[in-house]
Amino acid sequence: ITKKSTAQGVSGSVNASVGTRQNNGAFNLTAKTGRLSVNTSLGTNLAYPQKSLTEFITNTTYLNGTTNSISQNGFSKWRRDGYNGSLGLDYDFNAYNNISTTAKINSFSNGGPSETNYIINNIAAANIGDMEMTFRNLDWNVDYRKTSKKEGEEFSVSAQLSTGRNPTRFSNTLTSAAFPTGLITNSNNTGKNNEYTFQTDYTYPFSKATVLEVGAKAILRDIKSQFDVAAQDFDYNQNVGAAYGVIAFDLSKKWKFKGGVRAEYTQIDFNTQNSGIQKNDYLNLFPSAILSRTLKGGATLKLSYNRRVQRPTQNYLNPFRNESDQFNIMQGNPQLDP
Repeated sequence: ITKKSTAQGVSGSVNASVGTRQNNGAFNLTAKTGRLSVNTSLGTNLAYPQKSLTEFITNTTYLNGTTNSISQNGFSKWRRDGYNGSLGLDYDFNAYNNISTTAKINSFSNGGPSETNYIINNIAAANIGDMEMTFRNLDWNVDYRKTSKKEGEEFSVSAQLSTGRNPTRFSNTLTSAAFPTGLITNSNNTGKNNEYTFQTDYTYPFSKATVLEVGAKAILRDIKSQFDVAAQDFDYNQNVGAAYGVIAFDLSKKWKFKGGVRAEYTQIDFNTQNSGIQKNDYLNLFPSAILSRTLKGGATLKLSYNRRVQRPTQNYLNPFRNESDQFNIMQGNPQLDP
């Protein structure tokens, strides 16, 4: 039986710090009356421009015997500012039914000027750059939980929305013997990420020793990357459907077992103006097992096995060519596998 706090009233806190490198502020407030509780928070951060020095030397020898040498040194002077906030509500209909919702926002940006000097195979070059990156995210979830008089039985349903925007802008002016007046490069890219998650879980205890857990989950994900030139726009869709079942029981007084399997079906399609629509669908099974033994003195020895999948994030999928550093270009690959 879950015991909930009966405390009523309002509580809060305010924190602030000021320094020569950065400033921070935070505010928190919680209020509870009857079956309803509300909490909110707000935080801010400002980091002054900091000068960072960099130096790299790269020597490459190719199979045909030729070599390539790049030496670079310079500095960047970036600043950072941002804020975050949240609002949460929690309501108990009765002793067995509860609903809660939370919304969180997060926004920050960083960037600034940079200068780099190069020596490329004994030929001098220089680059003056400026870059700005902004991240804006919103997460909103709604959760419903139902328990019963039977201890350990629980049913839950949840939904979550995650959305983000990531504008990136940079400009470079490269000067060398080949470009004495300067070669100017400018680019703008906006990455957009929308993700919808729906999940339901059910736990049923047949006895104190035997417990069954089942559930299902769906994740709908849409990533868009918009460029200055429409022909470079990128659209990536990923839908994942999953279901699982787990059972736990006692093998003896000292031995316990918990095992199950999760099945996932992933459907992917992405579209670029150059290559058109491409698809990649696959099915995965993820078994898990835990064998435990109770030892003397209250200690427990466990042997476990499980499989997991790690899918690439937007930064690894986005085909935008970040050329803010001409000799360290970053670009994602939409064909990456988990």
